[in-house]
Amino acid sequence: MASDSPDSREAAALVTMAYRVYAVALHARGHKEQRQTLERLAQAALSQAIEQRPRLAFEGLVEIRSLMRDDTFGGLGAADLEALRVALESLDQYAPGNAE
Repeated sequence: MASDSPDSREAAALVTMAYRVYAVALHARGHKEQRQTLERLAQAALSQAIEQRPRLAFEGLVEIRSLMRDDTFGGLGAADLEALRVALESLDQYAPGNAE
C-alpha cells in the first residue's frame, strides 16, 4: 500500500506535471533561445521528478513559472504560453510540506 501514500501520489503527480511542461517545451514555437532555456529547465525538473527528488522538481517547476510571469518566455507562441500556464496551474498544491 505504500504506493498509495500521499507522498507517492504527489511524487507521481509531479512527474506527470513535469512531463507535460517538457512536452510543451519540446513543441514550443517562437524565440529559439527562449525555447532552449525552457527545454533545459523542463528537462532538469523532469529528471528530478523521475529520480524521486520532489523538492528539486518542485523548485524547477516554480522557476519556470516565475520566468513565465516575468515575461522571460514572451517570445514563445501564445498557445505555448497558455499550455504552460495550464500545465503549472496546480503546482502550489505540491509544495513540499503541503501534504500534512
